[in-house]
Amino acid sequence: SKLDKEQLEVSLFVVADLLNQGVGDALSATSLPSGGDEEMSIRLEIAKINYYASQKATSLSAFESTGQYANQGIALLPLETCWQDHYDLTLSLYSLGARAHGSIGNRELMENYCNAVLNKPEGPYEDKFPAYNSLIDGYYYRGEHQQPTELLLDILKHYNCTFPHNPVAVTMGVVKTVIKVRGIGKSLSVDDLKKSKDPIRNDLIHFLDRLAHMMY
Repeated sequence: SKLDKEQLEVSLFVVADLLNQGVGDALSATSLPSGGDEEMSIRLEIAKINYYASQKATSLSAFESTGQYANQGIALLPLETCWQDHYDLTLSLYSLGARAHGSIGNRELMENYCNAVLNKPEGPYEDKFPAYNSLIDGYYYRGEHQQPTELLLDILKHYNCTFPHNPVAVTMGVVKTVIKVRGIGKSLSVDDLKKSKDPIRNDLIHFLDRLAHMMY
């Protein structure tokens, strides 16, 4: 019988694990017939379940499990057309996987997943923000400040937030650009930020805050 929404939520990890151990193996890349629409449909359904499982694992801070489910989901995507045909699912799996592997210290896989997102051929620039955050975290927690600073400057430059090359001037420029990003010269406060309904502006303020932190 079909599981209702609540039952599926409770059983999500069990369902995902069973599929990955059974049907997922049977539908591995080496065994999938080329151009099999039915087989591909099954692969995508299993990939979605792995996405839901990775999302739930993230909410529980179970990042090792998140990474495993993301890996499984990514492995089931059609390699050549995943970004064009299944953009949202592909983006979500790679972004969750990057964050998870960065959190557990799997630097190589984190960077691979981030690069897949940053080099994607489709979608708006803002979809790269989670991957950028994962890369910046990875550099920062290893004590490397130059690379994340350059990444942050590149992101902000994309939105016409530019800074001088002098490090001291950059620090002063961050404050001015925060005001610019927020629109008008109002005082910066947590309450104001919470009231903002523009997610891109909030993300840019977050990146500016991180850049200012790098300057100290």
